[in-house]
Amino acid sequence: MTLLENIYHHLHNNGLVNNREHFSKQYLGKSKNWYAVQTHEHRDFSTSAAIECLRNIRSATRGETLSSSQQLALLTAERLMAQHLSEQHAVADIH
Repeated sequence: MTLLENIYHHLHNNGLVNNREHFSKQYLGKSKNWYAVQTHEHRDFSTSAAIECLRNIRSATRGETLSSSQQLALLTAERLMAQHLSEQHAVADIH
């Protein structure tokens, strides 16, 4: 399973995304079918999608109505995304 799939399932299981289309649009800034195409082709995050995902995860973390489990899920996803960007794409930090 790719990191893309892991992040989606992690956010979905914690009630942070409704479905794959919502994840593609809200967290990745892509078309609603982007996630489906990537997983069908056995691809992981592109650099741009990973950066956008990290930015949107950080933005979502500031939500006022999140449960403690949702906050923890977002922090875990943020850590995984930052690690992925550093190791796979040599991106040191995203603001």
